[in-house]
Amino acid sequence: MDETGEHAPLCFVLMPFGKKMDAVGRVTNFDSVYAKIIAPAVEHGSAAPSTSMMEMSPKPDPRQAEILPVVRYSAARKAAKAPDYWDHATLLELAVLARDPDDDADRLGDALAVGRASCELETTARNLSLIGDMRAGRGEDAAWIKGFEDTLTEHARRLEGDKPLS
Repeated sequence: MDETGEHAPLCFVLMPFGKKMDAVGRVTNFDSVYAKIIAPAVEHGSAAPSTSMMEMSPKPDPRQAEILPVVRYSAARKAAKAPDYWDHATLLELAVLARDPDDDADRLGDALAVGRASCELETTARNLSLIGDMRAGRGEDAAWIKGFEDTLTEHARRLEGDKPLS
């Protein structure tokens, strides 16, 4: 909130959490990118950065419920063109954020169908774990999220097992 008691406009940032390796082996720490580059740039523009990080506090930002339908629509439009794993993972995470377990089941199936690397599935499982842990810490029922996380982790292990031995 600003000095007038009004919330700053939101800027929705859709990005991964933690450290991720790209196809050539470079590691990017996305938490650091967010903290050092994205958040300061958005705040400099007098907006409030908004990601699934809105969920990562003892009391989630109430504006999340207002923007999730818009973000879900935008992500679905993007995924309708030529979806890859990350499009499906994004839709899955957004369905979790929206507390929509029925849509989650469909989105999980879509993501598993196109997931090709264990790191993809592990990243999504970790993101769901962070959301689920925060919700459980607030006393919300998050057991259904754990089921999706476990399924992703199991499929990631299977993909790891498919790798040839060096």
